[in-house]
Amino acid sequence: MGFWRAGCCVWSGEGVMTLRDSKHAMPTFRERFRAPSLRLIWAAVLGLTIAAPLAADSTDAAPKTTYFGRAVQDVLDSFDQVPLIYSSTLVGEGLWVVAEPEATRAVDILGEVLAPHGLRLEAFNGTYYVVRSHQAPSPDAPGALIVYVKKHGSGGHLPGAEVRLDDLDQVLIADNRGISQLYDVPPGSYRVDVEAPSYRSEQHTVTIRPGALSVEVFALPVAEVKLENITVTASRYDLLNPIHNSMAYFSREEIESLPNFGEDPIHATHRLPGTAAGGLSAKSHIRGGEDNETLLILDGLELLEPFHIRDFHSIFSTIDQRAISGIEMYTGGFPAAYGDHMSAVMLIDSLEPSATQHELGLTLWNTSGLSSGIIGADRGEWLLSARRGNLDLVVDPKYGEPSYYDVFGHLGFQRTPLGKFSINAFVSSDDVLVITESDVDDNESSTSSTDNAQFWVRLENDWSEALSSSTVLAYSQFKNDRAGTVADEEKIVGFVDDRRDVDIFEFKQDWTWHAARGHLLKFGYYTRHSSADYDYRSAVQYSGFFETFPDRESEVERRIVAAPDGASYGIYVSDRFQIGTRFTAEAGLRWDQQNYTDTADDDQFSPRLSLLYSLTPSTDLRASWGRFYQSQGIQELQVEDGITEFLPAQRADHYI
Repeated sequence: MGFWRAGCCVWSGEGVMTLRDSKHAMPTFRERFRAPSLRLIWAAVLGLTIAAPLAADSTDAAPKTTYFGRAVQDVLDSFDQVPLIYSSTLVGEGLWVVAEPEATRAVDILGEVLAPHGLRLEAFNGTYYVVRSHQAPSPDAPGALIVYVKKHGSGGHLPGAEVRLDDLDQVLIADNRGISQLYDVPPGSYRVDVEAPSYRSEQHTVTIRPGALSVEVFALPVAEVKLENITVTASRYDLLNPIHNSMAYFSREEIESLPNFGEDPIHATHRLPGTAAGGLSAKSHIRGGEDNETLLILDGLELLEPFHIRDFHSIFSTIDQRAISGIEMYTGGFPAAYGDHMSAVMLIDSLEPSATQHELGLTLWNTSGLSSGIIGADRGEWLLSARRGNLDLVVDPKYGEPSYYDVFGHLGFQRTPLGKFSINAFVSSDDVLVITESDVDDNESSTSSTDNAQFWVRLENDWSEALSSSTVLAYSQFKNDRAGTVADEEKIVGFVDDRRDVDIFEFKQDWTWHAARGHLLKFGYYTRHSSADYDYRSAVQYSGFFETFPDRESEVERRIVAAPDGASYGIYVSDRFQIGTRFTAEAGLRWDQQNYTDTADDDQFSPRLSLLYSLTPSTDLRASWGRFYQSQGIQELQVEDGITEFLPAQRADHYI
């Protein structure tokens, strides 16, 4: 190492140095003494042997802290209790702590910090000196890696970025400083991939040297917004982040944190603009529409009557808020991909498990269980949710007995020869008795028994970078038996018995094609075969005041048996395109038909148009127009009103 002249004396030899002259720009040494401890230095220079009271402190346990990833110089400087001298040339700024020390004594910790760099501590007259070790690090000694992720240009940190190393089955998440740390890495070359939402991913190749720490800096540029991610439609709400740019998204965490009636995620959507609800029912009126005009889709399939206690205000939905990842909602002006509903579209995504977990829940409303997990190395996942309503345990039996449950199951396979494949099942059941008595002598009650089961398989394919598809094959079964009696001889005496069974088979495909630069083409179709059996009986006799109503017979008896059967079809196409950098448009056309209705108006053409103009980087202007139709579902024949034929499809025009 040679020798240096500095200050009042000269030392020579490997790793030995002296007091520096502050006027000379040469390698420095650092000393960790308080003023009284300077006598140790002079004692060493004069060759004296004296007591070193501070040296005893070096045997004490060091404070609990983390050392990995810190600069070695910073760690040495942090040990005030150890009399220490080292050279800034020997302990350069490029040395980092490559492994977390296991020792507890201060001196032993410093020894473990220095050893991977071929350095050690040597004691002399109560002072410790950093000198070179006579033994170089082993060629197989593990190294360490620190990855720092920041924003390109601004240089700000990027917390939450994902860092992956090939050949190592591990994903690191950058902390709030944008830093990921990994130690005990075998020496060699590795490819490091870094990804962050809304930023372009980057890859670097790093070399891990034996016993050394490698530091790699990633500056990620902001990703260009893909055409399919641009929100063109007005009144689309994506409740993942706070409402901005006419968007909102209800994530699972936000839904659970929001106060909502009965732990029902559908109640959370009642807070959206344009939504009106009475507070009790899970259904809502969107921009003045009826409460049955909202299309609910779970993992690609339209849900059929997804409400508990449906004949008594539909108080709760059959959706378990713990089993979903979020809700996306259009409150009007929705794209051509969604049809046969007039007011709104609600898209519900099931939970994507990230690890195995099991939950049990007990609340006033439900007793529930949930299990989810990963199959193999991300080859697939499972999700099972089951709930039982507790209202029958808390409601006074003199008012009735509301009993219900629901089960949702999902089994998905990420990588199959066909593509991403999933099997899904959604089952719910209600058995409700309601007793309504105004007087003790009255005898008025009603019952409703509903069984709803839907099974579907879904296949998602990425045929190329430009073309992808989603295919759904489904079977749905719906059964509803309603009965009621009233016996007030002075007013009304009667009964009703309404039974209906529905079976639906459906096949649908949706395609996405990046047809050309600046164009995103979406198209798809569905075919559905439906059959139903109706058996309706009712009789009523009016007395007293009720007999005076005009155009009302004193006795009415009705019996209707019907078995509608038929198919419905739909096809759509839409094109999203950009004109310049500020203007984006989406134009679409949809055609639907139902042949079980036997009405003249069984073909519906629905044009749609949405426009987006970016006034400034922080201000967007959106407008939507469209024509929307809704036909009667095969389970909605109004036999209770004496109607035996389906009515023509209703129509609404949206200007938003």
